[in-house]
Amino acid sequence: MPHFNMDGFKDWKPTVKISVIVPARNEQENIANCLHSICKQNYPSHLFQIIMVDDNSTDKTFETAAAIFYDEIEIIRLKLNTPNNVAPKKRAIETGISIASGELIVTTDADCIAEPNWLRSIAAYHHQSKNVFVAAPVKIKDGKSLLSKFQALDFLTMQGITAAAVFKRFHNMCNGANLGYEKKIFYEVHGFTGIDNIASGDDMLLMKKVFRQYPQSIAWLDKALKEKQNKFDRPEDELLYAKAVHKSGDTVRAEAAYKQIIRVHHSMEGRYNYGLLLKETGRNDEAKTQFHTVVDERNLHPPHVRRINAKWVSACRKALTGM
Repeated sequence: MPHFNMDGFKDWKPTVKISVIVPARNEQENIANCLHSICKQNYPSHLFQIIMVDDNSTDKTFETAAAIFYDEIEIIRLKLNTPNNVAPKKRAIETGISIASGELIVTTDADCIAEPNWLRSIAAYHHQSKNVFVAAPVKIKDGKSLLSKFQALDFLTMQGITAAAVFKRFHNMCNGANLGYEKKIFYEVHGFTGIDNIASGDDMLLMKKVFRQYPQSIAWLDKALKEKQNKFDRPEDELLYAKAVHKSGDTVRAEAAYKQIIRVHHSMEGRYNYGLLLKETGRNDEAKTQFHTVVDERNLHPPHVRRINAKWVSACRKALTGM
């Protein structure tokens, strides 16, 4: 797999404008760190903008973001007040892209921290390679415990598998927390049209759409690292916390926790439990969407993952009975 060397770009002067899209829902605790890290990029301030799209948050995400200002850096904050029960993250990204002035779209998650050369690396690689779609790695900020370090190592292994898959043109994985693609290409493949009935897939399903038209112009960049903040030592602990909050009757916090688990870990179990919460609170249409997503996405995963998730696929089918 080729290695991109930034040493040859020390004196390079960027010319491409980048629009960084940050979809966020109930990210009050993370959004400030994320935006500050993006604003401190080693990239000309007039050549990038930040578009934070608040997707119907019930906490102070929007207010926290609205309080952040940097001279000469354009930060646009949008608030979507109407819920989207099918594919909220796709809607947030698509809304951001619709007003973006950059030629290059870069997406990330609100719980990520950008390293200083993040945008410069993506722009330099795009300039050198001419690829229209660039996938890049994400690393988990590991905690102090041994289990936490194993989780970070496991996530790193998945990034290696993703890199090899992209390099070998077997495009079945990438991470929406660190993607770059040309705005004109997004519209050329009609954005998320055709995949907007699936809750997830703002990353790998979009990559597959681009691959159909540009099979030789999708690449992996090993330099542009983003760091996900991790409050729990293990994904299982995060799910146990969500279930405990759910059982306590605090449905607002439980919903936020389940959505975080689904977004970060793509957890079928988390999605099933979130569906149960929605069903319990009378939001049957939203619950059906979660259950159907688990059933519909089973074939998107490799066989060993399908075996692991078989229990939750069966549970979701059962939950759909009589709804």
